[in-house]
Amino acid sequence: MISVVIATYNKYAALKRTLRSIYAQHLPPECEVIVVSDGSDDATVTLAQEFPIRYFYLHRSGLRNPGPARNLGYREAQGDIIIAQSDEVEHRTPGTIAKLASRLTPSSCVFAKVENVDEGGNRVQSDYWPRTRIHRSYFFLGALWKEDLYAVGGNDEEFKYPDGGEDRWLSSCLEHRGCSFVFCDDIVGWHYDHPRPHRTPEGERAARSLAKWKIIEATAGRHPWTARTGAWQ
Repeated sequence: MISVVIATYNKYAALKRTLRSIYAQHLPPECEVIVVSDGSDDATVTLAQEFPIRYFYLHRSGLRNPGPARNLGYREAQGDIIIAQSDEVEHRTPGTIAKLASRLTPSSCVFAKVENVDEGGNRVQSDYWPRTRIHRSYFFLGALWKEDLYAVGGNDEEFKYPDGGEDRWLSSCLEHRGCSFVFCDDIVGWHYDHPRPHRTPEGERAARSLAKWKIIEATAGRHPWTARTGAWQ
């Protein structure tokens, strides 16, 4: 079984576009879509009636890192394969979910090519797939085994703000576990560029510093190669 897990916060329009792109494709027979609303106060809840999703709601106030919402979705997932999906990434390749899942091999993680675009579909500079063509293991649209995700304890909730860093740490933990990363140019998702008023230079520096510190400490044997809470059962 495949579990598509999406965390969201006040992104009704973007999430609806993403869900439409998911249900427009021929989904594998054993596939579920989980949406975790991280305290949204917009119309996100109505999508639970518009699409055959499993919907969860986390009560909280204020913007924060989506790790807790993602972890709730991962813990509720019934599939052996997890599709980690941003609420803002539209599937552009037919059969995206089936293709990502089919390319998983033991101890691998598979990433779609995520292009940052404007509302007209025109490419703009992106951290997710930059012009330098550096592959980055960010889970905007990727597949991995639930066994591997659970072994590293999911997303580390010590990252408090949505300013990056946690993806680098998660990828480092998976790599240390022995996972290989596969990047697929022929599986494409569109991330629609938007203002990010919540992102601050201070927050980004703090998140990157925390990820760097965790990697240094784990390499020295003073921190486990997992989220601080440890592996999940």
